[in-house]
Amino acid sequence: MDSFNCGIIASASPSSTVTGRSATVTRLAASGAGGPFNDYDYPAMIGEAFAANPKFRLMVGTGIYDLTTTVGPARYLAAQGYFPKDQVSQKTYEGGHMAYTNEPALKAFTSDVRAFVTPR
Repeated sequence: MDSFNCGIIASASPSSTVTGRSATVTRLAASGAGGPFNDYDYPAMIGEAFAANPKFRLMVGTGIYDLTTTVGPARYLAAQGYFPKDQVSQKTYEGGHMAYTNEPALKAFTSDVRAFVTPR
């Protein structure tokens, strides 16, 4: 059986710069323009995972009414990140920050996670 090739990135060095397959992932916040990645450099952290494991896949799930981790930055991350687009999936669910407290969203989220972690 193939190894488990997906995960969650929880921390990274604030000075991260990662060279990926065909592009360099650098700190988006370094430009000083502000935005959703000033506190944590998610593009670099995720870029490190993709660089370390070419089979790595990323699923980003957000509640459409979430005011803490909003849909816009998640979409921006996927659009601006230098990640293999066929290995990144985005899902939105009816609900807020804990969208899984909404029964239909919980069922959809559970189904999406099961499909995501099932070996291809």
